[in-house]
Amino acid sequence: MISCCAVDAHPVGLGVVTDGTVPDEGRWVRVTGALAANPDQSADARIVIRAASVQAIQQPEDPYEY
Repeated sequence: MISCCAVDAHPVGLGVVTDGTVPDEGRWVRVTGALAANPDQSADARIVIRAASVQAIQQPEDPYEY
């Protein structure tokens, strides 16, 4: 996430909830879905992405967005 400039950038992650198969750890994926309440009410994160689809993809040439 960048709020002002590249110097203040820091990573942000969102949990993904899916009813389907999950690709192996370390794989790049494209997730399509919608924000939803986390079904695990004991978790610190209250919002997750409820995946409509999870597709394994190749790592982009430039994996970082500025």
